[in-house]
Amino acid sequence: MKKKLTSSLLFYDLITLLLIFISVFIIFESIIKKIFVSYSTDRFTVNRDILEFDLSNGIKSLEEKEGLSYKDFSAECINYAKLSYLKKAKFDNSAMIMILPDGSIIGGFKNNLNPATIDLSLNYEKLNDIIKSGAGEEKLQKITINNNKFIGSFTLSATGLRKDFDRSNTEIVYPIIILADRESDFFYLVDLTRFFFLFWLTIIMLTTGTFKLKQTALAAREIKAISKMLKDESENIRAHGMIGTALKEIESDFIEVKDLNESSINLNGALSDLKDVVAGVTNEEFFIGTITKNKSITEQHEIYCTVMFLDIKGFTGITEKHKEHSMKIGIHIFSAVGVILKKYGGEIRKLLGDAALITFKKRTETDLTALCGIKSAVEILLNVPKINHELNSIYNPQNNPDLKIDFNFRIGMDSGVINEGLYGTPSNFEYGIIGDAVNTASRFEALNKQYSSNILLTENTYTMLNKEGGLESAKFDFYQIDEARTKGKMESSKIFTVTEKTETKIKLLGGKKEYPDICLKKFSELLLRFKNSITLWKSDESAGKGQKEWIEIIKDFSALHTEHGFDPVNQFIKLMLSPVEYKNYENNHTEWLKKSDYELNPPSADWINNKFLARELDK
Repeated sequence: MKKKLTSSLLFYDLITLLLIFISVFIIFESIIKKIFVSYSTDRFTVNRDILEFDLSNGIKSLEEKEGLSYKDFSAECINYAKLSYLKKAKFDNSAMIMILPDGSIIGGFKNNLNPATIDLSLNYEKLNDIIKSGAGEEKLQKITINNNKFIGSFTLSATGLRKDFDRSNTEIVYPIIILADRESDFFYLVDLTRFFFLFWLTIIMLTTGTFKLKQTALAAREIKAISKMLKDESENIRAHGMIGTALKEIESDFIEVKDLNESSINLNGALSDLKDVVAGVTNEEFFIGTITKNKSITEQHEIYCTVMFLDIKGFTGITEKHKEHSMKIGIHIFSAVGVILKKYGGEIRKLLGDAALITFKKRTETDLTALCGIKSAVEILLNVPKINHELNSIYNPQNNPDLKIDFNFRIGMDSGVINEGLYGTPSNFEYGIIGDAVNTASRFEALNKQYSSNILLTENTYTMLNKEGGLESAKFDFYQIDEARTKGKMESSKIFTVTEKTETKIKLLGGKKEYPDICLKKFSELLLRFKNSITLWKSDESAGKGQKEWIEIIKDFSALHTEHGFDPVNQFIKLMLSPVEYKNYENNHTEWLKKSDYELNPPSADWINNKFLARELDK
């Protein structure tokens, strides 16, 4: 029996070592190499976005300053973008080239910023065809430059230039931008890594294999002792109430292997139960930090992130209609939200009944927290009809109007530095977050009720989104819906929402009402008048200029609501009218508009005397 056991284990050791060697080699060739290439692809994309940003700002400024020589200063803008990229390029032979439709070529290399000639294997038309096919940015391309093989990406610039660099020429041309590294430079680290990897892998496998084979004979005598320790450990875990279903037992000819398998099954089941519980009740990063005693994670520390506060609108009504299924419905909704968040690196930090606190943390310098947060919010709101349909098909298959499920989301977002770490009492704590961005995101979520919107974001998030290039790359529009002070703050902040266009009209993202485009323009004009009107109240109250202006603004707000049903104006009408007057307005819009005078609710002294002339919101 002992001879059979030893021989069998020796044979499987040899097979195992061989399979490990082959598997690791395959992993390197199929995965690690792909990671190298993917990283370089992302590097080109990020650098191209920065270059585009620099070029766009320069040309935009040049267009506004008509006194400047377009030809000279456009050349300076292009040269600045080129130098900015090449100075930061990774290799001496890294290239940045710009091709115009007329065939002219501008560019250079890190070690030769202004070469005498640049000869390309592809012209503008061929490059443009590749870009139109979608391949130019999706994967790395090979191109020959000055008889040398290069690898890189190319794209049609989003910044247009006047043809022939002539300001009087109204025709705009869009150059193709090529960013590339010489092929030998690009794959140098990959090839070098492969060589040393295989060399050391061979040495290690030979050394450890020889040692392992010699130890196998001794291992057979120790298996039973190890099995007993594993059983004792699993029983100790189970003694605390964490009992699970055992895994299927593996058939074996060796009693020692059977014992070890049985104990492993017990321990595996207990640890699996523990893992499920831990994963559901705490943050993974916090769990790892606790186990490894990493105080930089567990103790309070500052992080930069975008905070999203999300609430299920209409969930109270759902729980009344579907009492026995209310928790399952909530799980279905948050599961759908979780799938979307995972795509963009979002993390649910806390569930508060029908609300959730979510963060998008900046873990590296290249993380785009605001853009990821906005993309998540947009996708969540766009998926509301789908989730409603799924829930009704499960819990209201007969389409009973009294049991209809029709929910939506309210989302508030802010960005900034917050504190993260252990929070609570010694016996009842969590891995929490505290900070102004958390409070503001929560308040903005609640403010959606006042503005009849489904998403509101702060000026901080809007600014960060602009820095991350999100305003240009996003396929949705941002609209300033107000400027005010959140409760407790002295400085005002712009409040933004997100809009989407239909075929002929526009609507606030997540809402069902459609409005003509003119509504947004009129509302913006009225919002500016409303803000400026406080100056009249402040400067000459006795003459009643502020009161007269408010009456005119109220009429225009009311007309916008009456003619187009633009709900966000109600927030301002209700603010400017006394409670009794607003009640009259609600009862009969048409008759109320015929009045010439209204009972107003004058702005508070705090509002008038605030240096920003901005009111404090009641939330």
